[in-house]
Amino acid sequence: MPGLTNDTDHYGFGVRGVRAVHHGIPGTRKHYHAVSDRFEYIAIDALSACSTHILGLVRAVADRDRAPVDCRVHPRDLGATGTPLSSSERVVLGVPEDRQAVKLNAVEAGLPAHAAGLRPGDVLLEFAGAPLPRTEP
Repeated sequence: MPGLTNDTDHYGFGVRGVRAVHHGIPGTRKHYHAVSDRFEYIAIDALSACSTHILGLVRAVADRDRAPVDCRVHPRDLGATGTPLSSSERVVLGVPEDRQAVKLNAVEAGLPAHAAGLRPGDVLLEFAGAPLPRTEP
């Protein structure tokens, strides 16, 4: 995927222009980082194929005479990550269930969200004057 997503460990590097490659394993998100995660949920075949690809990539880069050049231009990142409000947060803040709302978990200093005055813990209900779009999990 030629984009930068904020749900990966390398996000902080990517928003600062540091090159990174992220390899995800399809079909592993349901229990990932959850109490319900178990060894049997690991997609061993997919993990093996991904590992083989990574090894090949590392060898190809290591065997080059010069550093690889990244010609893609990534869209500017706003520099904030967030999660949908929980039911209890909605009650406390008076946000109806049919309205999308996101609580910011992190705001990267020096990026547009920080420059706009957003801080961790802020709750977004709209962006550029329009309600946030509904998203399905």
